[in-house]
Amino acid sequence: MTIPLRRRRFGKSLGVLLKSRLWLLPVLACGCARHVTLRVPEADAPAEERVAAYERLSPRSMLVRHVTTYHKNYTTSYSEVDYLKLGDGTRVRHVGDLLPAVEPNSTTAQAIEESKSNSSTSQWLLYTGLGAIVGGFALIVNDLATHGSNGRGVPFYLGAGIGIGGVVELPFAVFYSAKSGMARAKAMKEYPNDLLQRLDLCAGEQGAAPCP
Repeated sequence: MTIPLRRRRFGKSLGVLLKSRLWLLPVLACGCARHVTLRVPEADAPAEERVAAYERLSPRSMLVRHVTTYHKNYTTSYSEVDYLKLGDGTRVRHVGDLLPAVEPNSTTAQAIEESKSNSSTSQWLLYTGLGAIVGGFALIVNDLATHGSNGRGVPFYLGAGIGIGGVVELPFAVFYSAKSGMARAKAMKEYPNDLLQRLDLCAGEQGAAPCP
């Protein structure tokens, strides 16, 4: 099944992309978007019920953002899915909400787990990196307040090292966030076929129908 796409394109320098993703990561972590519950009949339910469920739960459109990053000598591009719009009008923004509608070992389910794992890694790197920057800065300020600008002691250099380590972590947080987004997009693209399998249906010229 081909899902109609709505596209938004963004062009950003590497610095702007880094800043925008660092602001976005805490928002994603809080789960601010509303979760939805998908009710799916069993594979042995009456055929009419399963076909009706497919019409209700299958995607009708997908909003995709195409992001291009402009480096000094080259550019990179990737796509992110904002939401999946289902047949009953439901907008799925949390990819994990699709799990009840697919088999546990399906491509969709595996991509969802990959997305969650990369998202967790990204959030850990983000928060530990920011914590290291704040902690390092505090050590530097405390050392300067104690010894003055001409008397840099061990806490000053320790704080500088910790802060630099925190700064190094932030690009990796962005990297894993992008990996999470790509896995999320894969899950949503594979979802229609895996939904058919979950309902024990086959795609035909007239739409979904019981498999022969």
